[in-house]
Amino acid sequence: ALNPDGLTLAPWSNYGDWVDCSSVGVGITSTFVEGYEPHTENGVVVTEYFGLNSWALWSGTSFSAPQIAGAVAQLCQQYNIAPPDALTQLFNGQQNLPGRGYVVTILPGT
Repeated sequence: ALNPDGLTLAPWSNYGDWVDCSSVGVGITSTFVEGYEPHTENGVVVTEYFGLNSWALWSGTSFSAPQIAGAVAQLCQQYNIAPPDALTQLFNGQQNLPGRGYVVTILPGT
């Protein structure tokens, strides 16, 4: 996972020559389940209610990896090509950085 600048690694993310690609994984806006969720604000535990169709900011490789998978699936469907071919097409023209692989920008982070 990359920081919102799309270039630097998130401090908790894996990296190395074995990484094929990276995408932003910090501050990604995504859906949130309905219910109550406790969290800490300024040292105080606050319980917040999230209704139907709620959104939240998320961070993690769990939010960067699906961007790549979704882009590959979209290319497969759009051009009727196999996943390896779609991945090659996705990487075409993208910057390849040491330890991060191809940098694929799909969603912005915050």
